[in-house]
Amino acid sequence: MPKFRSGPSAAYAASLAANEVQKQSARVPPPPPPLTAYIYALVDPLSHLVRYVGQTTNLDARYLSHCSGKDKCTGEWVRSLPQSPTLVILQTVEHKKVKRNELPDITETIAVETKWLKRFRRTIINKRTRENSVHTWDCLTNPDE
Repeated sequence: MPKFRSGPSAAYAASLAANEVQKQSARVPPPPPPLTAYIYALVDPLSHLVRYVGQTTNLDARYLSHCSGKDKCTGEWVRSLPQSPTLVILQTVEHKKVKRNELPDITETIAVETKWLKRFRRTIINKRTRENSVHTWDCLTNPDE
């Protein structure tokens, strides 16, 4: 006479457990992705000098804004060029969002941008250089400049 087990088979029980784990993980929203800030430079296509340093989280949109010639920071310079400036990513900064609708702390991004502003201070057309982050600017090398 064959033996019958009461209850589900081991394989069936394992699949039920796996389904329950999937249901539990589906209820917990995934953490938000890190927000990447880009510190970038716009390079003059004729002289190959860095003429502008900026930061953004959306490179495509920001570059199009610059190239339109209507941007208040770079418009006059871009309109004077025979072709669009070259965009170069100088550095990236990763931020972790604390909550879904909360903005990240951009202190590090400002410090990194200030470092690059100071590095190219002799060729850039940026209006705000030291004012971007006075403390960071003063802490960098060559404090007398």
